[in-house]
Formats: sequence, structure tokens, C-alpha cells
Amino acid sequence: MLASSLTFISSTLNIALHKKAYQSSLDGEAVAERAVDGRLKGFPGGRSCASTDHLPVRPWWTVDLGAVQTVVQLHISNWIECCPQRLHDFTVGLTNTLPTNTSGPQDSAHVVCLVYNGVFPARGTLTCTNLVRGRYLFIQINGDLVKNETLTLCEVEVYLTPNIALNKTAFQSTTEYSAPAERVVDGNTLNDFMGNSCANTGTKKTPPWWAVDLGSHQKVTHVQISYRLDTKGK
Repeated sequence: MLASSLTFISSTLNIALHKKAYQSSLDGEAVAERAVDGRLKGFPGGRSCASTDHLPVRPWWTVDLGAVQTVVQLHISNWIECCPQRLHDFTVGLTNTLPTNTSGPQDSAHVVCLVYNGVFPARGTLTCTNLVRGRYLFIQINGDLVKNETLTLCEVEVYLTPNIALNKTAFQSTTEYSAPAERVVDGNTLNDFMGNSCANTGTKKTPPWWAVDLGSHQKVTHVQISYRLDTKGK
């Protein structure tokens, strides 16, 4: 059994709640902060949703997480009573630069959490396809720059991804090639066995196993695994 790294994630804190938020434009009084006010359902007139104006731009919304954070998961509430189609075909990403009206977040240095295709449901959970870091989390509609679009969000919850396995005590059924279990949780995600970044069990007939002591009872919501990718990792 070969493994390069494992990330175990446990988080129940919505780090976007009541944080400073921004958007590309404003529709009436539907300010950006409404999407992080903790009210999961409503409509712009009811002071519970954020909404941009109907303009020929790719509308965007962003929240300042207060510091550079690693994000794995979002819970989004859509304006289902009226116009769910406003939240469609969008990119979720992170950047360390506050977006401006003249240059949306995707026009500057950023990392992509995920790309969503289609109309978003009333409420849903999205998980980043990669572990990404940044201070400003943004949602931006994709598509034609000259098409009039409106972005409406009723709530955006953002969850952190501390690697609760990092540098913890690890174990495995056997060890071969001087590749101990602790290598899997040392933070080195290099996928090359010769780089001393992978753990390796022996080839005995019993099913091989690997384990890490998380130190206490934890609720694990996500596991990311890096596998050996050099020639002998087939």
C-alpha cells in the first residue's frame, strides 16, 4: 500500500457569517452583507438576500474572510421563490485582492474552488475540487460579457479546512523501504516516492492498513489523498 499524503477535515464553523461583503453592483437595497447575515431563506425585499443590478457584465459577489483561509465547502441558499435562474453557471474562487467594479475577481490572480454548471437549486452544498487558499471568496457568473445578468444570493456559508491529521501520530500494518506511516501526514504532498514523501507497507498476505490518531473524537467531513505518481506507483 502506497500513499503520499492524507488530509482530514473537520469544521462546523461558518467563517463568512457577519463578515464584510461586496458585489459588482447594487439592486435597490439588496446589499452584499445580506448573503452573510445568517438568514437562510427570503427575498431581497424582505432584507434577506443580496442582489446585483441587471447590467451587461459578469456579476460577482465576494466576502472578506478576514485572513487567508483554506476553504473546502460552501452552503448556498438561492432565491427560489422568484428567480432561481439568476444563480447559474458560476465560478467559486479565492483571491488575496479585493475585487473592484472595473475588474472582476477572475480578471486578477485567483484560484478556482469549483465551476458550477446549470441553475442552482433552492439550497445546496458545494465542495471545492481542490484545497484552495485566499482571503476573499467570490462567486461570479460565467459567460458573455455583453449579456445582461443579475446575481442574487440569499445566504453563503463558508467552512474552513484545517488538516486535523497534520503531524499527528500515524501507524501502518508493516513498513517497507524505510517509508514510515508518518510521511503521509507530514504536509509534504510530493507524489514521488524517492522524495521521502510516501509511506509504504510490506507485501504480506494480510490486508495492509494505515491509520492516524486524530487526538480526540472528530467529525470528519472530507478526506483528500495524494497517491504516488512515479512509475512504480501504478
